[in-house]
Amino acid sequence: DVFEENDRLRCKLTMAEHILKNREEAHEAELNFWRRCALAMELRLAEGRLELQGLAAYSEDEDGLPQVAGPTFSHCDLKRFRSLRERTDKSVLDLTTCLQTMQRRSLEGGELASQLRGHACEQAVTFLTRRASAPAQTFVSSLSRHDAQTLHWVRNALDLHIRGLENAAAEASLTGRAKASSATTVSKRTA
Repeated sequence: DVFEENDRLRCKLTMAEHILKNREEAHEAELNFWRRCALAMELRLAEGRLELQGLAAYSEDEDGLPQVAGPTFSHCDLKRFRSLRERTDKSVLDLTTCLQTMQRRSLEGGELASQLRGHACEQAVTFLTRRASAPAQTFVSSLSRHDAQTLHWVRNALDLHIRGLENAAAEASLTGRAKASSATTVSKRTA
């Protein structure tokens, strides 16, 4: 029962860590996307400024010296700049909101993972400090968690151990009989 709950909590912890990692990757991808968008907008704005500077009209003064007139913007240009600025501001606001949401989710996921780890540790401590379980009971209850190869190795080790005990008992039996027969032979000679 404790093992099942421990396994269930481990699965839950693994899933929570997996979800957290996926969210962090998605968050990073979204951040990169918005960074690229912001850079592209900055590039377009810079290109627009350069274009406007290149189109600036030159006028000649009475001295015959060219003077640069200030940039003149048409009504359409001003509307376009305003809408571009509004879209940029909205994108920045959306990105900031998304960043805060992802940070909050990341913290919540980290707290959940920490709680699950703590619960699993408490369970392990409780399991290991139980007085009711003997080493054999602990071993038997842990068999369900092992793979087939490990179980095969354990069986072979137990069989080898049992054979060793049987051989030792047989040798002791033979040694005991040999001593008994030599003692009988010595008592017959003395009699």
